[in-house]
Amino acid sequence: MKTRFLISVITLLIFALLSSSFIIEKKPKHPYKKFKAPKTYAYIPSGTLITQQVKTKVALKGFFMSKGEISNKEYNEFLNDLILQGRNEDHEIAKHHPENWNSTPFETTYHKHTSYDDYPVVTISKEGAEMYCKWLTKKLQASYPKFNINFRLPTEQEWIYAARAGYDYAPYPWGGYYLRNNKGKMLANFKRVGSGNISFNRITKTYEVKVGNLNDFSSPAPTISYLPNDYGLFNMSGNAAEMLSTTASDGNGNRTKGGCFDSGGYDITIEAPDQFEGWTEPSPFIGFRPVLDVSYK
Repeated sequence: MKTRFLISVITLLIFALLSSSFIIEKKPKHPYKKFKAPKTYAYIPSGTLITQQVKTKVALKGFFMSKGEISNKEYNEFLNDLILQGRNEDHEIAKHHPENWNSTPFETTYHKHTSYDDYPVVTISKEGAEMYCKWLTKKLQASYPKFNINFRLPTEQEWIYAARAGYDYAPYPWGGYYLRNNKGKMLANFKRVGSGNISFNRITKTYEVKVGNLNDFSSPAPTISYLPNDYGLFNMSGNAAEMLSTTASDGNGNRTKGGCFDSGGYDITIEAPDQFEGWTEPSPFIGFRPVLDVSYK
């Protein structure tokens, strides 16, 4: 009897150990001793990315990524520091362009009122975002002289890999195929289009979206809102489209991932075509989320 009991216990332990190897590590620990990443950054472990469209495997090294898009408060701190340093030309490049909003209230308040401190910074240039990354690199590097520190914009492969959080072929960052959870709550900030907006054209035999009944204006949400994916990243789908380091396929203009608060449900899927490919002007729909590389010197 005792022998059978011991065999059963051992079998269960072996099964538990084998099963645990297939569980995704939700909060992976980084391998760099004596380095403490900013609290607003999550570690993305090394692994292999399998893309749906190209069907290729790409090995990626581990990196850190901002848990949310860079906020107005964070970016304004950078802009204020440029002024204090007398870097007026750089400030001109990096400054907000609120005139690009299609809403007068947002044009006058979004980028400077404290009510929007925790909302994603938008209406800025890619050059401004890259300048912010260099500024942040210099700040953190001073605290860790024994490490190589580098903040930068992510590549498309890194962005997709981080958004999936270990789930191959996941359409959305939460791993599922639906935009609501089992309690009926929305999982992302995007433009909701209901069945009341869908019309079937019997001449062309296609479905069409009628915009007349859509909400007139949608808006961003705080950078840390809705639910994070299993790597601790918020709003990888929707809210603000996120700048990539790569350029458009023809080399003209820039690229983004994730869709925005004004995108449809399909347009915020992880591998959806880039709605903003080729953008060059600061946009109210586009923000950014840096990655952080760390290595020993």
